[in-house]
Amino acid sequence: MPNNYFEARQWAFSYLAEADVNLILMTQHQWTYSQLILHLRDKIEDFADFKAAVLRVHAGEPVQYVLGSAQFFGRDFMVDERVLIPRLETEELIELILNDNPITTQKVLDIGTGSGAIAVTLKSERPEWQVLASDISPDALAVAKQNATTNNVDLAFTLSDVFANITGTYDIIVSNPPYIATSETAIMDQNVLEYEPHLALFAENDGLAIYQAIAQNLAQYLLPNGRAYFEIGLHQGPTVAAIMQASLPQAQVDIIKDLSSHDRMIRVFNKQEKE
Repeated sequence: MPNNYFEARQWAFSYLAEADVNLILMTQHQWTYSQLILHLRDKIEDFADFKAAVLRVHAGEPVQYVLGSAQFFGRDFMVDERVLIPRLETEELIELILNDNPITTQKVLDIGTGSGAIAVTLKSERPEWQVLASDISPDALAVAKQNATTNNVDLAFTLSDVFANITGTYDIIVSNPPYIATSETAIMDQNVLEYEPHLALFAENDGLAIYQAIAQNLAQYLLPNGRAYFEIGLHQGPTVAAIMQASLPQAQVDIIKDLSSHDRMIRVFNKQEKE
């Protein structure tokens, strides 16, 4: 058995990359990276817990599920098998929304909130905004509510299949919905298939079903001069843009690329001509 954290890290490097090893130690002890380095020669009292976490990740379980938390936009979010792990690409969606819209009061609807990463982050960054987080999964909403509490933000929540239980109109509607076609399972990472919730991953109609369901009623819920934002799969840009354009013929619909130059977001500006 290792005597200190340095030796424990050396043991773990046989199983995992350095970044994951460091993340496990830092999360288990609530250390920064600098604190981890300072503690390397300290006697390790909890090697059994560290070892168990390392072996779970080595076996394929996502490190965020093992640790019960994920970082998103500089904040900690509780995650487990009830919700998807927030992805870095979604931070770019947050940046787009923040840059496009005023700081003053906006009514915001987050469809398919999952862990609450989008809704909690928007409310944290723009306290004046009124944010409603919805999801079809009661389990996901339970996680999102916990994350709102942990991050000290006041959100509204509702159980809803797209717009089924939604009332009112909104300045901003955002959704990072399930968009993977079931035919794509052969090329997906095995740990994603085995551990992350399929309800939040897959959609019918080649991954387009939720976009189509939103588009059917988007005109009813998006205010004039309001904006809607959607995260999309790499090859869905033109198709999803066409779906949204058909829903709001007068709207300006843009395909936005991510930092890797992949089509990643759709922005719908419900522009109204001044009379």
